[in-house]
This record gives sequence, structure tokens and C-alpha cells, in this order.
Amino acid sequence: MRAVFDSINVKDYLPIAAFLLGALLIVGGVGITVSMGKWQAIPPGEKVWRGIAFTLGIALIIFSIVQYRGDDDPKCSQGAPACIVEPTASSSPSPTPSNSPSPSDSPTPPPSPTPPTIDYPTQGAPIPSSATGFQIGGKIGSIPLGENSIWILDYDGGYTVDQVATISGDKWSAVDQDLGDAGAKYPLNLTVVAVWATPECAAKLAEIANTAEDYTTSLPKGCTKFGTVTVHVLGP
Repeated sequence: MRAVFDSINVKDYLPIAAFLLGALLIVGGVGITVSMGKWQAIPPGEKVWRGIAFTLGIALIIFSIVQYRGDDDPKCSQGAPACIVEPTASSSPSPTPSNSPSPSDSPTPPPSPTPPTIDYPTQGAPIPSSATGFQIGGKIGSIPLGENSIWILDYDGGYTVDQVATISGDKWSAVDQDLGDAGAKYPLNLTVVAVWATPECAAKLAEIANTAEDYTTSLPKGCTKFGTVTVHVLGP
């Protein structure tokens, strides 16, 4: 029961109550008496309070009319839940399409460059003859060779320049022979390195190769070692 009374907004019914009370005061104060022709018979003191009641009734009726016309829908003026219009699906704002690139639209980074390789011989491969030697080769990779070249050198703590490699398509190859020093004892292990040579490096290697020892303790400027392989030389 308390919940029912709590749900009633007294302000909603104030104009009606004022109107009814005003009408009651008018009728009770003057109307009945006048209509029955008894006004002259009423004592002066009673006429005063009946006049006050009549005036108050008129005021209440005027108040109720003003209040009612100033608020055609008292429930909505109080922000009642019944007057709140929920937005429909069609009236809700459409989401603004985003211009941000999706992961699928992101640019694909370029692949990392593939360096040149030594594909043969394998590590520890047996080489029957020092004089005949062996063939060494591999792939150039994805880095454009351009004016650069590939050289092979024997390595024993320093570098003995052998020769520049031959390029065929995306492959390189060279022959390493007359392996080891004069008077070497067999079998022996021989390590060969392959270098990527700029024109400056290639010129210096060619210069070293034309000396009597064709040997250098360090790689010249512009030479980049990209592979090493060790073979097992069985005999002269």
C-alpha cells in the first residue's frame, strides 16, 4: 500500500484539488444561502467569514485554471518515465566509417635480402688429388651483383688468393686446384673462403694474385667474407 502512495505525485493533482475546494468554498460560503434567499437573515459576523470563503474559493478556482493551462501534461513536465521517448533503431546515429587502414591494407614489408652462399662441396668432403683440386660454388643471392665479383681464397690464418668466380645466372662457381704448399704432407685439411668483392677489393686481390707469394694477412678494403668450407685433401 505504501508503494502505491509513494508512486502518486501530489503535484499532478493539485489543480484539480484546488478547483474542487474552491467550488466547495463558493457554494458553502455564499451560493446556497443566496439561492435560498436567506442572505439578509444572516448575522453580520457570519457574512464576513462566508464572504472570505467565497473570495478564497474564487481565488482557488483561478489558481487551478492558471495551473492547469500552464501545464497541459503535468506528468511529462515532471520528467516522468512514461513521457521519456526511447530512441528507435532508425533514429540512432549511424557509426561513422573509419578511414583507418585495416591490417590487411597495411603495406607488406619487402623481403630481407638473401646473401650469397656456398652450396658445394660439403664440409669435410674428401678431395682425391691436390693437383686436380675441386669445384666450389653456390648461389649469388638476391643482392644484385652489379660491378661486384666473387673470389675464392685459401685460408690458413692468412689468405692465399686463388681466382675470381664465374657467374652463370644466379649461380657462381670456381675451381680450386694445386692445393697446399710444396712439400705438404697428406692427407691434409684445407679451408677455403668466398668473398663478395667490390671493384676496389677485386683490384687489390688481382694485384696480390700477381705477386710471387699471392698471399695477404688480411682482407683488403671492400672484401666481405660470406662463406667458409673445409675439405679433406687425400693426396698430391
